Amino acid sequence: MLKLAYFFVAISLLAVAPVVAQQDASQQDEASSQFRMAHFSVDASTIDVYLDDQLYAASGLSFGTISRWERITAGRHTLAISAAGNSANDALIPLTEFEFSSGEWLTFALVGSLERGTLALQTLEEDYSELAIGEARIGVFYAVEDGPTVDVLVNGDALFQLLSYPGNLIQDEGQANDGFVSADIVGSSYDIQITANGDPTTVLVDLGEVRVAQNTNTFFAVLGTQGTLQVVSAVTNLDTIESVTTNETNSTQDASLAHLRAAHFSSGTPEIDLYFNGELASFANLSFGDITEFTDFAPGEYTVAIAPTGTSFADVVIGPIDFSLDNGSWKTLVLIGTLANQSLQLQILDEDTRPLAETDARISIFHAIPASSPIDVRLSDGTVLLQLLAYPGVQGDNDGFSSFELPAGTYDIQVIASNSPAENLIDLRGTRLNAGRHYFLAFIRAEPPYVFVVADFD
Repeated sequence: MLKLAYFFVAISLLAVAPVVAQQDASQQDEASSQFRMAHFSVDASTIDVYLDDQLYAASGLSFGTISRWERITAGRHTLAISAAGNSANDALIPLTEFEFSSGEWLTFALVGSLERGTLALQTLEEDYSELAIGEARIGVFYAVEDGPTVDVLVNGDALFQLLSYPGNLIQDEGQANDGFVSADIVGSSYDIQITANGDPTTVLVDLGEVRVAQNTNTFFAVLGTQGTLQVVSAVTNLDTIESVTTNETNSTQDASLAHLRAAHFSSGTPEIDLYFNGELASFANLSFGDITEFTDFAPGEYTVAIAPTGTSFADVVIGPIDFSLDNGSWKTLVLIGTLANQSLQLQILDEDTRPLAETDARISIFHAIPASSPIDVRLSDGTVLLQLLAYPGVQGDNDGFSSFELPAGTYDIQVIASNSPAENLIDLRGTRLNAGRHYFLAFIRAEPPYVFVVADFD
């Protein structure tokens, strides 16, 4: 039996103490849809996504990456996929029009092979209707073009059978399969395996014990080739779905709560779990490059510690560290440094949530690469937006974090080494900034060397 890697992408994890009442996600905003992008083509390089002819904020997706949910006005929109750094005119998937219906949740997955000429954008309609108390929903998408038909076993029993690559099977209705299935189960921990169809002894991928928390929607994708299968996943917490799907301000709620998220920006450090006040938190299984959604917490004093995933509080590599959460505060906990040279540290970032002008957007940038030059941020025309942002602690007690505002629009944003202006470290050409939105850009030791996400402080 071949036991392969299981990469966990935490999109929105369970709160330590959930405080937002469950809602039917499909009914939260009848005038809009939700969508996200996924890169599941095994031989396509990092991609950019163009939405309505503009570079989408969650571009720069590498193989196995799933973007965050993004709200979009219901109606007709266009999508195009290009190799990172190329324009929509050089698209791998040319401009295609899609209909976004009110209340719909759609995942657009790049599948197939560039070399074989089978690249395609597969649309997956996900189920975000209300769950029964104590239940969770899991979905599995099979994106292995040359792979066999498979079954999905949960605790040894087949939950899904005859799962195949999109278009390989004809269903009862005479339509081709879309490669995606979902079901509701009781929230618990399960042993999950991907096996050959009809042969439970031939285990193709063994995920081991997977925690499926109640009131979550977990999306698994089986990727790779027939000989090198792997699985990625994305978890959306329905207890806090309101913060993901709407921009409506609830000042009463914000005034009495604190908000926290976590990020893993330590290159070479394996997956991590966070412990709050000595207890395992839901900020768990974070891989390098992951950043969670914000979760609501009761204000107060906390301790935080970090341990490798699968270990215990006795094995923490950082902490416990004391920190406080004030009413209405928004903080990001970031693991930086390297485990190999014992330079790990936890940086606590206070997010800039000051009100924006109606026509402006804000970008906050964090320098997370140790032993590297300070950086400047500029536009391609030479306009300087930020200078000499250094890794935390390099310039006295600097925290490596700063922000600036720009009028909404489309920009060619560059991050350069302060001591070498000709060295373009990050090139975000054609980046669209929407009015009233907050963007977080982290400079990390990866390829591409950044994480770029949107955050709503509402």
